Amino acid sequence: MSSKKTVAALYLVQAAQHLAPLATLPYLTRILGPHNFGKLGFAQAFSQLFVLVTDFGFNVTATRKVAIAKADRGAVSGIYWNTQFVKASLAIACASAMLLLARFVPSLRPDFVLISVASTSLLASVLSPVWLYHGLNRLVEFSKITVAVRLSGIALTFLTVHSSEDYIHAAMIQFMLPAVAGVILTTRAFRQGIVDRQVGRITRQDARQALHDGFHIFSGSALTVVFTYGNAIVLKFLSGDVQVGLYAASEKLLTPMRQAYAPLTQAYFPNVCEKYASGQRAGAVRLIRKISLAYAALGVLAVAGVWVLGPWILPIVFGQKYAGSMGIASVQVITQVVVSVGMVETTLILIPAGRQEMIKWVYLLAALVHLTYTYFLVRRFQAIGTAVSALLTEVVIVTAFALVIKKQGLLVTTPRSAASADVPQSAA
Repeated sequence: MSSKKTVAALYLVQAAQHLAPLATLPYLTRILGPHNFGKLGFAQAFSQLFVLVTDFGFNVTATRKVAIAKADRGAVSGIYWNTQFVKASLAIACASAMLLLARFVPSLRPDFVLISVASTSLLASVLSPVWLYHGLNRLVEFSKITVAVRLSGIALTFLTVHSSEDYIHAAMIQFMLPAVAGVILTTRAFRQGIVDRQVGRITRQDARQALHDGFHIFSGSALTVVFTYGNAIVLKFLSGDVQVGLYAASEKLLTPMRQAYAPLTQAYFPNVCEKYASGQRAGAVRLIRKISLAYAALGVLAVAGVWVLGPWILPIVFGQKYAGSMGIASVQVITQVVVSVGMVETTLILIPAGRQEMIKWVYLLAALVHLTYTYFLVRRFQAIGTAVSALLTEVVIVTAFALVIKKQGLLVTTPRSAASADVPQSAA
């Protein structure tokens, strides 16, 4: 399938995929109320910390390996089994850590059952090989299956969630259904011969190499916890579950906007990787410019939509108990536009060019800067202060990435620079 057809198909799939959360969001916010909806939002943020460790950057590094080796089924199978072995090992360790923290940390102990349910997201991370389908340019197939499973969650939500005390049922639907999709995807990969059914050769050397390759992405992503998932966690401890509920409600409403950027990046990432690897930098830069223009157009529409229509839409979607979410959404929508710039800089420039080692240093800088003002803003302004602190940090990030890209000449296509810059540097 061509990249343009892939983009079109992925946008259709994304539209269908967001029917489930958008259809159930007004129902859940009203039935659960800000307090228990906040508990659900906290559980999601908390579990994502451990999903991040389980993924360990493989959604980028393993995708890149598969994209380059996709013509060799044996090589793809080797990448699959070694990556899955490492991910499964990390998932077991992370699940144990989650349950121990929930059992022995006093502030988490009341939510032990909720966090236990949330830990199934680690199983979903292992069983859903998005990086395999992505590297093989089969994301449309992957997305169709995940959409079908997610849509089933609409009926389950209305059938099982009837009061604020049913937030555990809502959590089971949210965290367990992706694992079901993972079982289907893994079974399909075996039946279609995408990878060998028989466990391939797993060696300590290959496992170490997989960890080494993913470390730069993981270390950078781990630092982002401070100013992404960490926001809801800090907000809970400083302001309580109700403020987390307001913050999470706004964030979930804007999730479709964030995901609207994904199909372009997902569809073109393998192509950009191939062009950088083969020295076709001019072609890569042309693709990057086209995607950047599309991102800019989406961003303008999103900001205008939230600022103009938000005051009418949000009370209808959330109810009057979530009146404070409008100010939060007004800030978060700008943050999403800034984040889209960072997506282009990392996923379509730094990583394909082999400069992924720079990502963690930028994120380290951002995390340190974030810590200088986030406590004050969250303590003083609660949920909206959390949104403002996240926006400020994202601006720091995209500015730093732009300086790195300019200094290393990663978008320069002149013959003088191409000789030295087109050869990706291996992560050291």
